[in-house]
Amino acid sequence: TAQVDVFSAMPLSRKLELSPQVATKVVLQWLQEHEYIEAAGTLIAESGVQYVDGELPVAGMLDTAMGMYVPSMLAPEEGGGQNGESKEDLEMVQRLMGLDSGVCVTGVETSVPGLHKTNITCVDWAPLEADSSDTSLVLTGSVDKILRVVNMGGDGVVAELTGFTSPLLAVSVHHASKRGLVACMGGEVVLVDLSTTASPKIVEQWKAHTKMAQGVSWNPQGTRFVTVSKDASASLFAAKDDSFQLVKNLPFLNEVTCMTWISETEWVVAVREDNNLHYFDETTEVAKTNMNATGDSHVSFAVLSMQASPDRSMVLCCTDKSRLIAFRAKSSFQARNFYGATVDSFDTPVCAWSHDGTFVYCTSSVNTSTLLLGQVVVWEVKSQSKLMTIDVHDKNVRTMAQHPYTEAFVTGSFDKAVKVLACGAGLS
Repeated sequence: TAQVDVFSAMPLSRKLELSPQVATKVVLQWLQEHEYIEAAGTLIAESGVQYVDGELPVAGMLDTAMGMYVPSMLAPEEGGGQNGESKEDLEMVQRLMGLDSGVCVTGVETSVPGLHKTNITCVDWAPLEADSSDTSLVLTGSVDKILRVVNMGGDGVVAELTGFTSPLLAVSVHHASKRGLVACMGGEVVLVDLSTTASPKIVEQWKAHTKMAQGVSWNPQGTRFVTVSKDASASLFAAKDDSFQLVKNLPFLNEVTCMTWISETEWVVAVREDNNLHYFDETTEVAKTNMNATGDSHVSFAVLSMQASPDRSMVLCCTDKSRLIAFRAKSSFQARNFYGATVDSFDTPVCAWSHDGTFVYCTSSVNTSTLLLGQVVVWEVKSQSKLMTIDVHDKNVRTMAQHPYTEAFVTGSFDKAVKVLACGAGLS
């Protein structure tokens, strides 16, 4: 169900009564989020208004408001903008402001409970033919070291694959080649033949990392893949003959949290305690971009999930501060900011773009003494405004995967259920 925040639902008279105090709290929220602690203290002393983190309906209220209006005042100019934006930056803003309305998922279409006895840690769609809109077959992985093929249409488990040596943490399917990759807690990465979904087979396995391999992703052509790990490294594999071989293991100073592809050979990673995104072409670092808008080196957040936009011109990053940032690829320019999801450093969020690039999604959670919910939040890219919050699971959403051809997602949760989200679902 879509939720409406408490302040929006208030009568106008009550809103006007509270507006000066709320405005002060919004400013205090902004000062605290940007770590202007002394300025916040001064405002509290002068106004007598206190702000407690989480008190307002969403995070980043002032940034969201500014994001809605400032871009409309910018126009591409020769030589860039007054605040250091390049001509390319301003052209991107204008293009985003001109986006037409698209389509997004609206609710849960199907649900299958109890697929694993232990927590579900990864999901993806079983191999599909090009342009197929079928949403019935999915893959699920769990701490129980089992990969299952599930028919969401009512048949339940179609097949299961054992033989993994440690719990499954991530799965990535390349649909054209009908192959899957599974990243495991022991650092292993396993290649799986999915050409016959009724009888998947393990083809090859590599010890890619010394600690858990928490992410794996094919390039668009299925000729390369990258794994990321808590051992502070990323590994690039490339096709050779009928298999794949390790090209290079690239070390970093801290845990590599996530990555995404921006072309057939180019990819980008995020690293904990690092304010930069690192761009590679094969194994050569070609760009290092500062994520801080002010250009300083302070590390104020970690990027926990990322995805390239459909046209590969932007990289969407989900942070552990309940904020999503869309950067122009290979640039520090923040083309869009999205607030309103709840994400902290212990979550495993997933962010995504809609296929037409007009919406973005992110998993979110409600975790209080009386309520626990796993959610998916939807924003409009043009306005940066939150469109809806979809209640999906009874516990945190642990994993989410986008359908390759139609606007749908499959999700998995610690409530041990798998669900399919689709357009039009959940609307009355």
